[in-house]
Amino acid sequence: MTAADSSKEHFEIPIIDLSRDEAVVAKELLNAFTKIGFCIVVNHGVDSSTLTNSFASSKAFFDLPLATKQQYKYQGHTSNRGFIAMGDETHTTPQQPDKKETFEIGRNDEPEYPNHWPVELANEDFKKDFTDYFTTFNELYLRLMKYIAVGFDLDPDFFNAKCNGQHCNLRLLHYPEVKKDANMVPVDSNEPIVRGARHTDYGTLTLLSQDAIGGLRVQPHGGDWTYVPPVPGGIVINVGDMLQQWTNDVLQATPHQVVEPPGQSKLIPERYSIAFFCNANKECVLDKIEGVSDEPFKYPPMTAHDYITKRLSETIAG
Repeated sequence: MTAADSSKEHFEIPIIDLSRDEAVVAKELLNAFTKIGFCIVVNHGVDSSTLTNSFASSKAFFDLPLATKQQYKYQGHTSNRGFIAMGDETHTTPQQPDKKETFEIGRNDEPEYPNHWPVELANEDFKKDFTDYFTTFNELYLRLMKYIAVGFDLDPDFFNAKCNGQHCNLRLLHYPEVKKDANMVPVDSNEPIVRGARHTDYGTLTLLSQDAIGGLRVQPHGGDWTYVPPVPGGIVINVGDMLQQWTNDVLQATPHQVVEPPGQSKLIPERYSIAFFCNANKECVLDKIEGVSDEPFKYPPMTAHDYITKRLSETIAG
C-alpha cells in the first residue's frame, strides 16, 4: 500500500456458505453486494468434477496452435462467441491490451448464434464439459438471483422470471506465462504488473472459477485494493453493471483487475479461470424496481440485449 492509500479502508472478501438457511444467505449476499460487490460462495452444490473437467478442457483448447484457434475467431458483439486472441481486448487504450486470450461460449440451442466447437477436441469431451458447465452454472445463477430477491423482500421469483432465458456467456480465460523484463516494470514500483486491466463486468452477476495461482483483486468504493484469494472449491460472485443499474445503484459493480500473484520474482506463472457472465433476458427492459430504491431512476431504460451489445462493442475488437 502506498502512502497515498494509507487512509483507505481495508475490506475482506466474505465467504458465504450456501448450505444454510435461505433468509440468512439472502441477508449476507445483499450485505456483500451493497458494500463490496464481491463474495466467495462455498457449499454451492456444483460437483468438483464439473470444475476439474472444465479446467482440463480449457487447457486443451489454449494448448492448440494459434492458427488453429484463429479458425474459431470471435464472431461479433451480437453473438458474442468465439476465440479472442492476445491484444484484441482492452479496457484502457489500444496501446495497453489485456495480456490474455479467451474463448466465448453461449447457449447451445440458439440457431441464430451457434457455438463453433473445436473439431480438434471432438474426442476430448470439450463440448460436453462446457455444455454441462453452462447448465450447472445457470442453475446456480438463478438460485443466487432468488436470494437477492428475498433480500430485497420482493417476490422470490421476481428476478428469475426476467433472467431465465439463459442469456449468459461462458468465457474461458488463459493468462500465459510471462518472463519479467525491464519494460514490464510498473510506473509505481509498489504496484504489481497488470495482466487484465481495471474494469467492471457488464451483466447482472459473474460466477468465476479460478485456479490456485491467484492475482484477482478488487477495489471497493473508498477502499484499498484487496486480493480475492483462491478458495478450494469456492466460486467468486460479483455484481455487474447491469444489476447495479437495474437496482438504481443499490448493488455495487466493483472495479477489479488481474495482476501478477504476490511474491513473484522473474517469472509470472500462467493462470486459468472460467467466468460465467450472467444477464437478464434479452427482451427484459432495465427499469426501476419498486421497493428496491426510493430514489428516482437514474438511467434511460433499455433492453438487456441492447445494453450488453453496446458494452461489448466498446472493449472487444469486432
